[in-house]
Amino acid sequence: MIFRTCRILSVGLLLPLWIHAQTEARKPTTESAIDIPPKTLRFGIIRGLTGAYQVPTSTSNACRYEFNLSANYRSGNNTENRGIQNPGDTTETTRGHNYNRQDYSVSFSSQWIHSFSRRPSAIVYVGFGPSISYSYFDNGSKYTNAKNGVSQQKNNRKQYGLGIKGLIGLDKALTPSISLFLEHQLTFEYRWLSEENSSRAYGPDPIEEHRYFNDITGNFIYASLSSLHIGISVQL
Repeated sequence: MIFRTCRILSVGLLLPLWIHAQTEARKPTTESAIDIPPKTLRFGIIRGLTGAYQVPTSTSNACRYEFNLSANYRSGNNTENRGIQNPGDTTETTRGHNYNRQDYSVSFSSQWIHSFSRRPSAIVYVGFGPSISYSYFDNGSKYTNAKNGVSQQKNNRKQYGLGIKGLIGLDKALTPSISLFLEHQLTFEYRWLSEENSSRAYGPDPIEEHRYFNDITGNFIYASLSSLHIGISVQL
């Protein structure tokens, strides 16, 4: 099943390239170069790092190949004071907390783009095509308490996705060769999940160690309407 899905996806990712080749082969030699928009490079400046190469196939259609990368890292420590107050009895504990969290995701998609209007100042367009994705999340925490000892927790998760991406957007010309684009994207994917959870606790004296682990595997349907993507498009 997985190999069949991969074959179908490979065909889908290469389909826009085949369409482009067929269009180039059939294009009349008398057609003016001005009728076909130029090739463009697109760079997203919000919501991760996005790069795309867009190849026009006619005056209103194009093939786009897009790559997206996002990454986050966070590390730090803090001190927690906890207390219980009862009449004649007050209990207070202090523990330190160190944490280290990181996550990143990569995706690739190929899309067929259709422009509804081609005014000199603005272009409205829609598109859709297959996509693949991979994401990784890792979270580690360590709690230190003078009375109860040390507790460590770790969680990491991997996801693989195959699906379809749709979009609607607007290109607004800034100069004859540079434009600003605003874009909404809808992603619909079938995802495979692999997750590992573990914890370890040991006391100060005498040393008593406890270990716990929990592994999860599964699959699910994922759908997401992204917030507004903003970027720059440059004509080649």
